[in-house]
Amino acid sequence: MNFSQIALTIIYFLGSRTVAITADATDDSGSTSKEKGDFCSQWCSGLTTTGTIVSRTPGACKNFYRHVCKKQNVRTPAEENDPDEISRGEQSYLDKELMKKIKSLLELNQEGQEPDKSASGDSAEAVDIKDLAVRFYTTCIQADTSEQKENVKKAVQEMLEKFHLGDWPMITGTLQVKATEVLKNSGLRPVATISAVGIEENNQYELTMTIPHARFAPTPSILKSSNTNSNATVRYRRLIRGVLKLFLPEKQASHTESTQQDEANESSEEMLSDEAKKDDDLSNVVHDIIYVEGELAKITEKSRPSTESASISTWQKKLGEHFPLLTGLQTDFKKASLRLEPEYNLTLHRPEYFTALANFLRTVQPRKLYNYLGWFITRDVADGLTVDIRKKLQLFLHEASKPKIPVNLNGDNCVRKLIGAHGLMEKGITYLYLRTFFQRPNIPKVDKFAEHVRAKFSILIKENSWMEDETKNKMAEWMNKLNNHIGASEEYYEKSKVQNAYSYVPRLQTPSLPLYFFYFRENNFLQMLKLCYTPYDKHNIWAALPLDTFGRYSEFYKSIEIPAAVLQTPFFDVSAPDSHNFGPAGTLIADVLSLGMTEEGGVWNTILAGDYKWSEKTKNDFNQRVRECMRRQRANSDNQRRKFSSEDSIERKAASIDKEVKVVDHITIRVSYSAFQTLQKECRCPETEAVLAASKLFFTTYVKSQCDTESEQQEHRVNYLLSRYQEFGKVFRCTEEDPMKRSDTCKIVPQTLHADMASPKDT
Repeated sequence: MNFSQIALTIIYFLGSRTVAITADATDDSGSTSKEKGDFCSQWCSGLTTTGTIVSRTPGACKNFYRHVCKKQNVRTPAEENDPDEISRGEQSYLDKELMKKIKSLLELNQEGQEPDKSASGDSAEAVDIKDLAVRFYTTCIQADTSEQKENVKKAVQEMLEKFHLGDWPMITGTLQVKATEVLKNSGLRPVATISAVGIEENNQYELTMTIPHARFAPTPSILKSSNTNSNATVRYRRLIRGVLKLFLPEKQASHTESTQQDEANESSEEMLSDEAKKDDDLSNVVHDIIYVEGELAKITEKSRPSTESASISTWQKKLGEHFPLLTGLQTDFKKASLRLEPEYNLTLHRPEYFTALANFLRTVQPRKLYNYLGWFITRDVADGLTVDIRKKLQLFLHEASKPKIPVNLNGDNCVRKLIGAHGLMEKGITYLYLRTFFQRPNIPKVDKFAEHVRAKFSILIKENSWMEDETKNKMAEWMNKLNNHIGASEEYYEKSKVQNAYSYVPRLQTPSLPLYFFYFRENNFLQMLKLCYTPYDKHNIWAALPLDTFGRYSEFYKSIEIPAAVLQTPFFDVSAPDSHNFGPAGTLIADVLSLGMTEEGGVWNTILAGDYKWSEKTKNDFNQRVRECMRRQRANSDNQRRKFSSEDSIERKAASIDKEVKVVDHITIRVSYSAFQTLQKECRCPETEAVLAASKLFFTTYVKSQCDTESEQQEHRVNYLLSRYQEFGKVFRCTEEDPMKRSDTCKIVPQTLHADMASPKDT
């Protein structure tokens, strides 16, 4: 490659990423000669250790997956240091490793003291974050053995008082205030989903409201059939009664518990019929709750999808005095110490729902609404109440086909409560993880991998023979707009911002799991409100969370998402040379790109096609190539039958794997290996044997990242993929008789993708 000497500061673009560098020399990709020299020096030095490590390859050509993923429970010290072998007994290995690391940050040592806080930094802010996380975790793992009904009841009452619902459940009597006043005091969350949504046209977050979407709520279809014979309805009523039982006198609660045990053996029809005849305290409240939820479900289903924006005062006039829109919203904004003015803009999704809701509030009995509001607030922390309530919640969620919750709160389950999209303390735990376990200097290395993989992907788009020119131009534009999101965004590294993210969480004098659940979720809601009417920049948003353990493509943000939690062994070993990490990390990047390309093109799902939809001719030509690729070859002679016998075995075992997966895998491995070979040639590493060994290591480390000893399908998927890749057979010198050397009938990827091939034909 030719280099030109330049002595000035330049700006270059990789997709939409802008990077400022000072260069003495640049190559065609914009890298400086010094950067390239440093990278190649490390790359080549890493190769010198690979020759003896992967020199032996017995079994590689018979079953490469089993050759790499040794199925055994114990690994010897020699195997621990041998990248040719790996043993994993868990289905989600990255999740397992992530759990171990986070628990090591939160668990108490043998003396009952907190672990060394220096791992989270030396500032008071960082220590506070860790202290808060440790307190929650310790309370969580002890909850199943230390819970007391009276303490849980007091915690729920403390929560409800924050919403002026301290008399819940209201078993008898009537309220002396209007329904409008009840809803104004509690806020509007029980009847609407309130969000801060980034508006790209206005470059700011704006307040939006839509129909209710509570995590543990029944779907409208279940609520509409609440008086019919359905298991989901029965389970939901039992959940409500289980929570209400907390508020009954001990004698009556014991009687109710005995009754509920009898109900567990009843059919759905018998239970509903029996409950309809009851006039006990629980039934009255249950009927109030079910009535309000059923009415909300009806108006939800009748409302048509549409969106309208107007000032809050304008909406208030349209909805009338029975809907406390402004005052109800101000209730929550005041909790966040925020001002909400009548002239502020508000977007309503499904405005017909809110019109019907206003009419409903005009006629509903205040006591019924009061009991529903108290149930809504309490239900939101049901996964943090007693074991019995969590069991009832889990049974209902199972019948309602909704995401499940852990019943037993062990260490792993308590960590899962903290992280993820609905995590109680996602940002704080991420901050601690990044400071302790994640090395930011590795991001440029992975970015370098992405740069070479993207370059090869651009060649695939430019030189394949099945895309029309119009589609090629679209996909080239798509490649230019792609962002690399690797690791975590800057906000997760800034200590003050992370601490401020928990400014509404009080320090509890007495640890209480329900109150931790409540205050964390309340805090996260109020933090979201703080975004309203603040600047919004779509390019600063990352679609994936740093502790996600999978790579993904974001069609909305046009980004490759490789979260920090993915960049751990076996996808990225911080102690290994760069050349050892390219197999799993580079292939992961190529996989995300392949998924993004087909998703944008609308290849598999035309309804969900992205902004760069392929032409019909391109899709037809591509799908024709796919059919040819999937077609089995027929044997016309005894020699061919013997040859195909081993191939048929791999083919049959992989028959259940979706063709979409096979095609994406096909593109992914070829793009990634081609990028790897280009790096090898550019760096001009002198040791020939080491270079060959590195090629073996590419496939070995890639498969190592796919090892799953509990999934036979994973074995069939990997063997199917590699046995059809001629470069794999060349590297491991597989013969025509070997099962791992099969015929490749695919014509999807241009052969020019490979540095040592000049033919324009597709493979």
